[in-house]
Amino acid sequence: MKNSARMFKLIIFMLLLASCNTPLQESVPTTISTEIDKISLEKFKLVITGDNTEFSLSAKEITDMTPETMSVSCITSSGEIITGDITGVKLDILLQPYNIEQRNYNEIRLFAADGYSIIVPAEIVKSKDIYIIWEYNNEPLQELHYPIRAAIADERSMYWVYQLSGIELIKDEMSISEDDDMPAISTRKIVFMETAITLLESLDYTYNDSVDKAVSVDSLLTRFNLSVNSNGVTMHAMDNFDKAEKLDIFKKGYIKYTGEDSPIFIAPDMPKGMQVKHILWLKNGDTVYLNERMAYDKYKNVLTTSLNMKSVPIAEIEKLLNLLESKHYMLVASDGHIEKIDRETFLTAELFMDEAGLYVISYKGMEKLQTIKNVISIEISE
Repeated sequence: MKNSARMFKLIIFMLLLASCNTPLQESVPTTISTEIDKISLEKFKLVITGDNTEFSLSAKEITDMTPETMSVSCITSSGEIITGDITGVKLDILLQPYNIEQRNYNEIRLFAADGYSIIVPAEIVKSKDIYIIWEYNNEPLQELHYPIRAAIADERSMYWVYQLSGIELIKDEMSISEDDDMPAISTRKIVFMETAITLLESLDYTYNDSVDKAVSVDSLLTRFNLSVNSNGVTMHAMDNFDKAEKLDIFKKGYIKYTGEDSPIFIAPDMPKGMQVKHILWLKNGDTVYLNERMAYDKYKNVLTTSLNMKSVPIAEIEKLLNLLESKHYMLVASDGHIEKIDRETFLTAELFMDEAGLYVISYKGMEKLQTIKNVISIEISE
């Protein structure tokens, strides 16, 4: 299986340059894209791998299959709904000779020819058909999307990967829970992202002609994770967009924490469709990173008051991030100071920003309201 994975990555790396996930008929062809008459249907390959299975089909073999045509919609990144007729075949048609089905898998990763990839989460894989299409509105795909692309009815355009060159079938689930916007695996440690970032080396990052600040996500995980989990990372954005990412891809990226769209997961050569803007939280293993600024925005309608400052109840954060219930908790400040409190006290705690711009947790102590400044993490204590 390891050899198959290496072979798959090698094939994906060597395929033609294309683009990735813009909505149907929304892209304008450029000189970067390959002209239709220069793409050989016989040579363009779709590689499918996973669960001790690996095979490939040429675009010609796929487009020669008996198609079906149906009217479907996709949702653009701006929320616009685009409806049109697609012509193609279900992924299950390609899998049928190997006695496997799409719904046998928890997740499916789709690759574009330039290496763009995205994981289709379990709730979609189990309930909707993935199509491989070659016509839109009874016309061949425009040159930027040609010769084949993925299509999933009524889903975001980021899953409509064009110049589709690889499909990975995954049985181990990496994505978040189906029912909530919380991490599926229980959390043992919450790291407050903006405070944590102040302890890391930052770099200048140019984004849309602005020079902003960013930190390596590898340094973030290495410094603050209880342990780095190889199963991958999940990210949840303020618009409820969820994205699972493989650890090796994630660790090559950055969190840009100032300027437009921050905090945003980004990398210099990363297609825009793989970026995640306005991250509320991200999780690896049993450690979750919460962006304090985004948390304030999320809970702006239920903020309480602590020491004359608007604050977020820690009980809300506990619920949001699926923190394990414990008898005791450790509050750790950036200077190494640690406060250990019991659960009753923990439930009185609130997060707020003081006049100096420092994030503070207050809680009801024995005699008065206690505070701990520059809180970097909350950990359960056995």
